[in-house]
Order: sequence, then C-alpha cells, then structure tokens
Amino acid sequence: MKILIAAAALAALIASPAYARHYNPSQLDHPWVGPNGQIEISAARAQALRDCTAVEAQWGPEYDWGNTPYYHYRACMTEHGQVE
Repeated sequence: MKILIAAAALAALIASPAYARHYNPSQLDHPWVGPNGQIEISAARAQALRDCTAVEAQWGPEYDWGNTPYYHYRACMTEHGQVE
C-alpha cells in the first residue's frame, strides 16, 4: 500500500508542470516607461481604472462595508480584462 501511495505521489509530482499555465507577459496590459521617461498606460487600462474606481466608490467608506468595495473593484477589473 505504501508503494502505491508513493507511486501516485511521484506521478502527480512529475505531471504537475504539465498543468501549469504558460506565463506570457505580452498578454498583460501593464504600464511601461515611455520615451519621455514617464510611466504610461494604455487607453483601455485607463478607462478600466476610471470605471472600476467609480464602482468601488459607490460602496462608501471601508468601515461601513468591509472588503466589499475591493471585491467589486477586482471583479470590475477582471470584466475589463485587466490586472488589478
């Protein structure tokens, strides 16, 4: 029985990299340093930040709602296809 468990654990360990997602940084809409040395973001990200900040602001102060505004902000950014 111990050999069977050890074999299953070894098989899971060997197969686990096959389940990992490939990291592709070009898929992220991240800020970059422009030619003038200032940090720039795309228009799509800027619009998502404006929209999602407005959604978060609807929930009022943190002491009233706890983490709810943050969860709505994160969900909104996900809907826009942006990282937090």
